[in-house]
Amino acid sequence: MNNIFSFSKKPIYLKSFIEWKHIYFLYFVLLLIVLNILGGGISFIIKESFNISHKMVSGNDVFRTIKMLLFAPVSEELIFRLILKENKKYFYVSGIMCIFLIIISIYTQYTAFLYSSSILIIIFLLYITQYKLKRNIYSIKNYKYLYWGSIIIFSLAHGVNYIFPNRLTILLTPLIVLPQFLGGIVLSYLRVKFGIKYSIIFHFFVNFL
Repeated sequence: MNNIFSFSKKPIYLKSFIEWKHIYFLYFVLLLIVLNILGGGISFIIKESFNISHKMVSGNDVFRTIKMLLFAPVSEELIFRLILKENKKYFYVSGIMCIFLIIISIYTQYTAFLYSSSILIIIFLLYITQYKLKRNIYSIKNYKYLYWGSIIIFSLAHGVNYIFPNRLTILLTPLIVLPQFLGGIVLSYLRVKFGIKYSIIFHFFVNFL
């Protein structure tokens, strides 16, 4: 845990990955369980205290299960964490995934349109900054903003999943999405240190919990 949070304090761009060891699997699963309990407990108290409810996903149980356990981990990792490693193709993949979410949200009349279109704009601006304006967002000076920006946006984007009784309670969103924020720290570490497939796998476990 110390390695994760010490790296998160001063995240730096890593060109290569660390070799994965099987013992890490148990460690990260246990860590995510602990963080999910802590963050989830605080989130639950806030939601119950202020009468904030979770939106029901349309469709049958099978559809909701597939969305939560398969589609969400893959799509969210490709959107929020793929570009934590530098490659032009990663920006294209993230952008295409955002466009796909926009199309789906229009078809299903789901609020994903708002945040997916906003994130698409952010990804486009980051691409322009990196490759057209030639300002290195992966430098030691700038990388921490990219790293933490992805975590914060990832967690706040989950605020669209809730129904707020009034506008004032929307300000409680950072506390409500605390599980996603804490989970995002671990998932970002996994993506940068070990690769995108590991962040997807453990994102699945987060949603399963």
